[in-house]
Amino acid sequence: MRPTLICVLLVVFVKQALGGGAVVYGSLLAVQAVGSLIGGLIISHIGNHIAPLRLVGVGLVAFGFIDLLIIDLPLFVPGLLIVFVLFILVGLPSTGSLVGFNASLPPLAHSAPRDQVG
Repeated sequence: MRPTLICVLLVVFVKQALGGGAVVYGSLLAVQAVGSLIGGLIISHIGNHIAPLRLVGVGLVAFGFIDLLIIDLPLFVPGLLIVFVLFILVGLPSTGSLVGFNASLPPLAHSAPRDQVG
């Protein structure tokens, strides 16, 4: 799920930079969901071989780089195809960073409060 500010700015990006409307906005969200599902499948196979915090770091850097391309490429390359492809690709680092973050939380939790009951 995207933060609220990003959702609002994505609407402006679709309208101003891409010249699209509701159909383009909905299509972008749909292909990003497909990318996240593909990312989940890939991470499920390689996730055990990568440390969780490394997965977070690499995922966030890749996410930022792909988002930078999503924002800047429409200025130089006309058309929606490259944006749709990048929205699919951004699903892998997005899912990877989220999985890595969630996997890194349990070792950081203290076990004392879990041992006590009421």
